[in-house]
Amino acid sequence: MVYPVPGAHVAQIKPSLIRTMAACRGAETLDLGLGEPDLPLPAPLLEGAFQELKKGPMGYTPNAGLPELRRAIARHLGLAESDWERIIVTCGSAGALSSVTGALITPGDVVLTPDPSYPAYADLIGMFHGVNRRVPLADAGEKFFEAVQSAACAKTRGLIINTPVNPTGQVFSQATLERLADWAESKGMWIISDEVYRTLHSENPAPSLCGSFSSGFVVGGLSKSISMTGFRLGWVVAPASCVNAICQVHRLTVTCAPRLSQQLALAVLEHPEELQAHSKTYLERRDTIKRRCAELNLSFVMPEAAFYLWLDLRAYTKDTLAFCQRLHDATSVLAIPGEAFGPAGTGFIRLSYATRLELFLEGLERIHSHLQSESLL
Repeated sequence: MVYPVPGAHVAQIKPSLIRTMAACRGAETLDLGLGEPDLPLPAPLLEGAFQELKKGPMGYTPNAGLPELRRAIARHLGLAESDWERIIVTCGSAGALSSVTGALITPGDVVLTPDPSYPAYADLIGMFHGVNRRVPLADAGEKFFEAVQSAACAKTRGLIINTPVNPTGQVFSQATLERLADWAESKGMWIISDEVYRTLHSENPAPSLCGSFSSGFVVGGLSKSISMTGFRLGWVVAPASCVNAICQVHRLTVTCAPRLSQQLALAVLEHPEELQAHSKTYLERRDTIKRRCAELNLSFVMPEAAFYLWLDLRAYTKDTLAFCQRLHDATSVLAIPGEAFGPAGTGFIRLSYATRLELFLEGLERIHSHLQSESLL
């Protein structure tokens, strides 16, 4: 007998297929897998944050984050000045998600998530002894709303959504967010909206649950929008009744977000034009990629935001995990199989265009050629 053993609620969590595929990377890999922005973090902002840190202090911040950063986040989100006290600064949006789910889920609670969706949602629900029920994402609109209503049961306590959506790039409209909010309020349920890709939309940020549901939990961050993945800086806007509980989970796991990361986030939010510059680059890449996919006769879900292409290979294969493994072996292109995001992802692969455009287009050419070599085209 092996001793000790992990708790069953954690032992059942499987390694992410995203990271499994990433582990296949070699010197020749053309990586279209991870959502790791390639655009550089503006050097003057980083240098400015270092200079502020040098002035001191350099120790812990309040558990919920620097008050001046929380106020800046409130302004960034278009919230009232007084709402800054409802914001908790976390170690990345992942830290926000774990703190919120840890504070909200009681063992046995049923929590709904879209299918497909970011795999961490289901894992977090299970880690905190909840029960995940997947709901077809479909159009991220009317059909999804109807599916949510049908999936809810007496034990359903909440819904986690992601807009813009990873992996499909779809965006929930303000009308859909309002319908979900009204429904959740009528049922006494909560909603967590993961909006870490919100600024990667167009000239204006994507619609937000902030504008629809004051009792919702809105997660955000700067990792994707301005290449701050390694700085681990995120936040959550929560109802006043839950701020303390979330802050306690956050405090017990990481104490506070790193001071340097908070100083950097403050510098970024004081220069919103930098966020717009990154968004513009991804949008330009997307438009070129859409045209090339049409020329190659490759089907995909139309990406409205973020930096992912959800390529539809259902006409060619039902096992996209095996396909992605063969693809990498034959062409060195690394893609993420749709199964990583839930059963509804079967037959799709996710490609990230958070990489140089010429590299992404080369990857598309190799995928097209590989489909031909397997007699799938």
